[in-house]
Amino acid sequence: MTLDIRGSKKTTRISDNQFVVFEELLSNAIDSYLIRKDSTQDTSPLDVKFDINLYTNDLVSQEKIGLKVTCTDNGAGMADSQVKAFVTKDSTFKDDLRIKGIGKCFGSGRVQYFHFFDRLKIESTFEKDNKLYMRTLDVASNTREISETSFEKIEINDGIVETKVSLTGLSDIAINKHFHDASLTTEFSAKNIKHHILITFLQRFIALKDIVGDFKVHVVTNIFEKDSELEVISSSDLPKKLPVKDIPIICSHGQDDQPSAHNLKISTYEFLEEEYPGFVHDVALCANSSIVKSLTKKFLKVRKDQSRAIKGNFYLVLIESDYLESNVNVRRDSFEIRSNCLNKDLTSSDPSMEDILDSIEDYVLGLLTPTDFDREALVKETGDKFGISPKMLVDTRVKVKYGDRSDMIAKRVLKKYQEEIVDDTSSIFDMKEKLLDLDPSQPDFRESVNAISWQYTTTIKKMDMANLSQLVVRRSAMLEILSCAIKGLLSAQVNNSGRNENERIIHNIFFPTGKDSNDKIDHDIWILNEEYHYFEHIASDKSLSSIPWNNKEHLFEEDIDSAMEKLFNKNNEENGLKRPDIAIFNQEGAAIIIEFKAPGVELQEYTNDLFQYARLLAAKSKGRINKFYGYLIGDSIDENRLAPSYTKFANGNGYFDTARIKDFGTGQQYGELYSEVLFYQDFIDRAEQRLKVYKNKLGIR
Repeated sequence: MTLDIRGSKKTTRISDNQFVVFEELLSNAIDSYLIRKDSTQDTSPLDVKFDINLYTNDLVSQEKIGLKVTCTDNGAGMADSQVKAFVTKDSTFKDDLRIKGIGKCFGSGRVQYFHFFDRLKIESTFEKDNKLYMRTLDVASNTREISETSFEKIEINDGIVETKVSLTGLSDIAINKHFHDASLTTEFSAKNIKHHILITFLQRFIALKDIVGDFKVHVVTNIFEKDSELEVISSSDLPKKLPVKDIPIICSHGQDDQPSAHNLKISTYEFLEEEYPGFVHDVALCANSSIVKSLTKKFLKVRKDQSRAIKGNFYLVLIESDYLESNVNVRRDSFEIRSNCLNKDLTSSDPSMEDILDSIEDYVLGLLTPTDFDREALVKETGDKFGISPKMLVDTRVKVKYGDRSDMIAKRVLKKYQEEIVDDTSSIFDMKEKLLDLDPSQPDFRESVNAISWQYTTTIKKMDMANLSQLVVRRSAMLEILSCAIKGLLSAQVNNSGRNENERIIHNIFFPTGKDSNDKIDHDIWILNEEYHYFEHIASDKSLSSIPWNNKEHLFEEDIDSAMEKLFNKNNEENGLKRPDIAIFNQEGAAIIIEFKAPGVELQEYTNDLFQYARLLAAKSKGRINKFYGYLIGDSIDENRLAPSYTKFANGNGYFDTARIKDFGTGQQYGELYSEVLFYQDFIDRAEQRLKVYKNKLGIR
């Protein structure tokens, strides 16, 4: 048998785990010891030692620091069967051994030796037929292949059964992938390697203690033959284990949440901060009792929370499952499981990685959520920013958890509403069909109608809640924009501070200029008055002669625009095509005239415009319009120059007047004008009070 090294490196790429070689060395050392223990019960306790040597390279090398890792164990050694397994890429040697605690064989780990290091050397002493033998192998990573004959074997007179595996010279590909900007003295310090080994092998160490009793793993780092660090992991150091949790994997597959056929086994270990200073929280998916994929950053997104103890403890959460075991990839650094069910094969019921994360989320966050996490503050922020009330969170079953942002919560709520609304819309049609199928002569007729009606009401309620939430958010945004506009704070105003431009901007907030209600555009006339939505026609700075009265006639005479222009040209040279900013009409003969003035423009100078508009509109409407409501809106007024006919409102905000509209030549009365002089802030305050009713309905503070 031969191991094709070059071919194996092509088909099995370098691992994403920078310490995979330590895991492979330790895993093989443990397995070798279990093999020896199975045949010789009086074997001394398991003892594994890592010697990590950082050295200065010679001047020829491009690297400043060299690395050599040696793993020594007191396992069974490299007997003939182990050698055969070593040179067989997909060996099932370990799988056929019925030894408790031995790892499953993937046959690809040793390929990582040649990815990460330039040279591999093995020195193994083993016993056979009461004789001791030494078996050695020394190969470079660019060797084409290794066979059983590549190993040298000699008989020796004395020695102890042990195996040393040495890896020398960190490869360029490993440096570029994992250690390009890293400090090798930090990465390969005894403390860092001990931490990685303890976390990665904790599950296996726990099981190993039950099988073999005491054990020790020494980690020694020698730096430039000057400084030396020693760390030890022993069976007595293992942390407290909390009760194991069995959690089903929940997968909706587009339907209501249903448990899959697979369960997750969650093992949690508690580390006292005083005994493990500098420790961190960890969450990981495992296979073969070893960590495969870390999930810590998915649950603890802030680095400081990963290293901050909770009530004096750090936690290691390890998740195992037969489903994970059967889907781990060949390099054991990830799983061949689809990320989510969005683009799922409907014929498959296998859970996705998203399903696994969702299934463990409650348990993990219940354990690791920092004590200073303020859920109520986050709920309030979501309500204030997006109109998402606590009731909506309950209705959509959306959880607010540590790591969330207000925008993430809003998206989940609205997505849930969208999905439910689509389903409920279909249900409404089904309910209507059921109603038509009912037989009024049957005794349960009314009972059935009641049941369907309640179902219908519940469905409509979900739609109303989503729509109302959107309404509140949109209206709140428009009021904020208007408030900034009247103060001249919008970016468009900063760049262009002209009076006419400010007036145009404010006008467009209420209703787009040059448009009318026939254009089917979105507008915000509700800020002035909710009832204006229900008037037949709204014109915004648009030709009055084009306004329809019915399908056959126009509301005004054809010359109204020229008459309006002629009238205002006499009074104001600035207004060549003077028209009401917004004019609103209904079939009952009422007209609403709205005039906006830019911030800083004094309103008392324009009160007569309302009267002139009303008189001309009355005269040119063929008697159809006789009730006029005029609103002059701005932010400045000189009360001393306001017409004496105006009366101040009791609350002190604005003024009102009532006047008859008549032809002074004939004395004929055309109608009546009720006018108000108001401030923008008054409308904002009124609109916010109306909006408050909706917010209360949603439960938004």
